[in-house]
Amino acid sequence: MGNDKVMISKGGYAFSRYFLAVLIWISLLLKQREVLIVVLVFFLLAVALKLRRSPLVVFYDSTIGRILPSKKVEIDEDGLRFANALGSTLCLACLGLLYFGPAALGWYITGFFAVFKTVSAFGYCPGLKLYYLFKK
Repeated sequence: MGNDKVMISKGGYAFSRYFLAVLIWISLLLKQREVLIVVLVFFLLAVALKLRRSPLVVFYDSTIGRILPSKKVEIDEDGLRFANALGSTLCLACLGLLYFGPAALGWYITGFFAVFKTVSAFGYCPGLKLYYLFKK
């Protein structure tokens, strides 16, 4: 792992963060496990493709970004890849509990996950902070 700093659209980056947080809250409030599967797929694609090529960033840049261009922002691609992998793991734990464990506990953990992702969406990403802590 190098120190990959890349430039992506600020709007696409924000759209990706907010969209996933909203999906997790929808899953929690409507008690829809299947929505968490969609969240897991987006997280795994962001890990596999890296953030600059993730479907949500590409979608934003190809649609809304053409109408309302945004500035570029520099991101630590490896750090965000780690954070997305951490999010994938947490999402998988929620799904595992919801499908195979005590569902009530699964919804409590999903509530924690929703708060965790909301905090991340508003700029304080615990997964990225953890990455920097491990990197030292």
